[in-house]
Amino acid sequence: MENPAQWKLQTLVFDNKMQYNLQQQHHAAQFIALVGHHLITQKEDDSNTNMEFQTVGNILIGNPLENGLRLGMRLIDFKLEIIDSNNKVLSGISLNSKTKLQIFYELKEELTKYGVDVSKLSYDLHYEIPDYNILDDKIFSVDEKYLRENAFYRHNANLVLKDILSEYDNSEEIKIWPHHFDTGSIINIEKNAKGEPTNSIGLGFAISDSMVNEPYYYLNFWSEQKLEISSKINSPGQGKWMFPQWQGAVLPISVINSGKSPESQKLIAYEFLREGIEKIKELLNN
Repeated sequence: MENPAQWKLQTLVFDNKMQYNLQQQHHAAQFIALVGHHLITQKEDDSNTNMEFQTVGNILIGNPLENGLRLGMRLIDFKLEIIDSNNKVLSGISLNSKTKLQIFYELKEELTKYGVDVSKLSYDLHYEIPDYNILDDKIFSVDEKYLRENAFYRHNANLVLKDILSEYDNSEEIKIWPHHFDTGSIINIEKNAKGEPTNSIGLGFAISDSMVNEPYYYLNFWSEQKLEISSKINSPGQGKWMFPQWQGAVLPISVINSGKSPESQKLIAYEFLREGIEKIKELLNN
């Protein structure tokens, strides 16, 4: 049985094959977002579309529908699952070798079998993600080796973020947001009399983007006050600040993978987050 408290050793180089399998996971996760957007009451922060990671099964799980059912996606097995309120799997839909449109209509049929009114479920989302050349009429084509390594990224991010957040008050739940496909949370450092955050720190794990060409851990911060940031601020662990391009810091996955044991890799990620948070708190308190 998998130990949710154990870091999984990351060994594969993040190359084009790894990237394409991660991009396919990103697209597949949008089915959870579709269900959340169209079949769950819309929330101001769009949290009805987000999901959480469960270690057992390496699965992303969306928010519950009115009848308690939830839609999940297994990252390694690469399939959707309809799950009841007791965590029992009612139905599964394999994704590999199918187009997104095929999967969408199959999902509607399966949800209907379990009493879900899918009349409002459409294929449209309220945001755009990169197409990665994964077009609606192109079949998914994945490799389990790369899906597994990408699932390790999610597992490890969930693990180290939990450790970090346990050390701070006023932190929010760890969630995966389908738009950017990041695993993240927020620490509210200070609030006003109305209970609204005035200083906060964002932290998490992100997939490759225009800023970093590989997955990375990140820290960013926000304040209602204008901050003066010195370029001489010390680096957070083995990460680097991105000023003035971005108000935060990053730690690429390749740096973490320089560690050759689970313990050393986790320590690299932990020290980046812990040291970065403390440096940001100093900035916010000045």
